[in-house]
Amino acid sequence: MTLEPERVPQKRRGRGRPRDQAVGTRVREAARAELAGNGVAHFSISRVARRAGVAKGTVSLRWPEPLDLLIDALREQLGWDPVPDLGSLAAELRLIAQRTTAVLTPPGFELAMHLVVVSARHPNLRERYRRHIVEVGLDHTRQAFIRARTRGELRPDVDLDPLVQTFIGAIVVATMWSPDMAPPDQEQCDRIVAVTLAACRALGNDDRDATRCHRSTPTGSPGR
Repeated sequence: MTLEPERVPQKRRGRGRPRDQAVGTRVREAARAELAGNGVAHFSISRVARRAGVAKGTVSLRWPEPLDLLIDALREQLGWDPVPDLGSLAAELRLIAQRTTAVLTPPGFELAMHLVVVSARHPNLRERYRRHIVEVGLDHTRQAFIRARTRGELRPDVDLDPLVQTFIGAIVVATMWSPDMAPPDQEQCDRIVAVTLAACRALGNDDRDATRCHRSTPTGSPGR
């Protein structure tokens, strides 16, 4: 399958009954099953419709392009809501860790890894997956660090992107290298949060550490 628009007749939607949300849920579940079973290259709208127990035209009417359906189905599985202001970076990181591990619980992690592998051959899929799913999750995490900076928990000039990527990356790597590819448990997540908070505190001490190092270096001796 190529991720190009399928040329199917499009009917104008009248003022009839609202769309059945259960049908949409079944189709997205069927799309994920089709992706897991046959991959992107052999993804078939016809088989998705059969899996969902609906007509192919029903699927094509809601998702004119296969790529639209793929992204919608993946977003339902791999996306998560914005993090509310909980008053502290620690509390918000714990919630982000909880939501990230929920997303990475099978089959979420397998789907995510499959997309990473095959997206190099499907640039449109890669771009939309990155923009609609990956970047959205990273931005939710970035907002938590921005609030922490506003509350004074982080120095105003701290570069947030490495903190965001390191925090999320630690959870993903812990999942990737676990014996059964299961996401980290609560204890592991608490350790990741603790290390991240320690890094934030260390960043706040950079200027003072540099000053102490400069003062302790003998004149004329190279710093180490």
